[in-house]
Amino acid sequence: MGCWVPSINQAEEYITKDAFYEDFTKFCNDHKLHVLSYDAFAKKLKKEHNLSNARKIEEDGNGNKKKITIWFVKYLTDEEKASKKDDEEVV
Repeated sequence: MGCWVPSINQAEEYITKDAFYEDFTKFCNDHKLHVLSYDAFAKKLKKEHNLSNARKIEEDGNGNKKKITIWFVKYLTDEEKASKKDDEEVV
């Protein structure tokens, strides 16, 4: 896949918080895993995975502006991918 989280908009390297949480809950439900609350999920991403978030203003096709909250995508270097794979094999 090439990145730690899938990006809806790879040119700007972000995913909306709502879309990411929705994907997370779907994954957990599909695999019968515990689903963290929205706030707990956001705190865990910030603290343990060092993801940063921001507010962004998007414009729809009619010229209306809307504020959204986003997570910035974190791409892994080849070394980080190898290290992550080694860590997973140990478990």
